[in-house]
Amino acid sequence: MLEKRARSSRGLSPRSEAGYRTDIGTFAKRVADSRDRPCVEVDPEVENAVVLGHMARITLADFTEDNLLMVMSDLVGEGYRNASRARMLSALRGFCGWLVKNDYLQRDPTLGFETPAKEKGLPVALTADELQRIIDAITHPPQKSRVLWPTRDLAMLAVLAGCGVRASELIGIRVGDFRWEDPPRLRVTGKGNKTRSLPLSSEVLNVVDHYLTEREAAEGPLRPDGVVFIRTGEPRPFTVTSLDYVVELWLRGAGIAPPDQEKAHLFRHTYAVGVLDNGGTIAELQALLGHESIATTSIYLRMSAEGLHHTAGSTPMHRLLASRSGS
Repeated sequence: MLEKRARSSRGLSPRSEAGYRTDIGTFAKRVADSRDRPCVEVDPEVENAVVLGHMARITLADFTEDNLLMVMSDLVGEGYRNASRARMLSALRGFCGWLVKNDYLQRDPTLGFETPAKEKGLPVALTADELQRIIDAITHPPQKSRVLWPTRDLAMLAVLAGCGVRASELIGIRVGDFRWEDPPRLRVTGKGNKTRSLPLSSEVLNVVDHYLTEREAAEGPLRPDGVVFIRTGEPRPFTVTSLDYVVELWLRGAGIAPPDQEKAHLFRHTYAVGVLDNGGTIAELQALLGHESIATTSIYLRMSAEGLHHTAGSTPMHRLLASRSGS
């Protein structure tokens, strides 16, 4: 009767209850595996034997924020969808809440965790061919344009697509934020007024240097605290709206339909996918993009089909099969 009342109090269908039970068992297995604890045999005739076997490998002391963070981070890194992680968190919340209510735990370790947001459609990333068309459109703008400035626009594109900065970060970059020493870096200020240091390639540096040299020839020496990217014909910095207008002109000049939302963000998506496709890890990408949560970064795992294919093909089994074929 107790089991029946517990089921009805949460209003779970048998399928949902089975899913929650499996999620709690998965949590237990991952924690136990991380501690190299031995497997526990359970009579296969017993209901939920697999889950009970996993649960027998952990103790109440294992229900901690650190363990929960470890498991959730692993799920993100392995490409689990938000809905799957949200269900596991919900299952653990219910279970840990029961443990606290019955004095088995002093504190609920799930309290500080936010439920992963429902996934929206995947953002769009540009192909190498599309990027080349944009470069061509930038370097050969309409002759009478009062908005476009090829040298500046190419430098902005280089920083957007070559460093993955946000539009708000780009328009706030100061001359002194470029560190030219070896290795060169770019300091940007992101959300929450937090700064991060990004690596700069020689290719990006060259086009930025060309633009700044052109500005200095027209204006004289630039102050270290001066804004790098200014509007055409006036020494005013960009706003996100005015930057998006320029980006839309680039895209239309390249024959690419502009996205409905923030236009410049398209290059941040392109940069992120490029990092993963070229061997970067999700944790490295999180640091480069300045994301607070790795859950935000994980969407790019789904976008990076080439990167995921490379990862899937690098398992020990694939290497063993490859060695057999070569013998």
